[in-house]
Amino acid sequence: MSNLSLEDLVDNYIETVLEAVQVKNLFDLDAFYEYVFTKVSERTGFSAEEVKSLHHPFHWILFQGKNPPLELVPPRKMGNDYGIRVGQKDSPLEKSKLVADILNKYGVYLQKRLDMIPEHNS
Repeated sequence: MSNLSLEDLVDNYIETVLEAVQVKNLFDLDAFYEYVFTKVSERTGFSAEEVKSLHHPFHWILFQGKNPPLELVPPRKMGNDYGIRVGQKDSPLEKSKLVADILNKYGVYLQKRLDMIPEHNS
């Protein structure tokens, strides 16, 4: 259960992602998400399943669009699963920019998802 603000949740999620890619630059995608969901859950009080239910906007910002900060590595290079690695070698991952992008583009969506979690409203 958590009464954490949307801004704090987004900040925690991005902080966890940045920590993960600093520890290991090439990750199995499933292992990456398991790590992120578990760590964000520990930091915020949301369950890992609740964090998972909120992850799509983060994925869209981190992995899609023009010059995404993280790159999906095709399975042929990782074995049977997709992997991830830092995508922009010439540009550092900027936490404040990523947080602002997520809040600006998906803040309303994420807030609605948070409002659907019963414990978040109590």
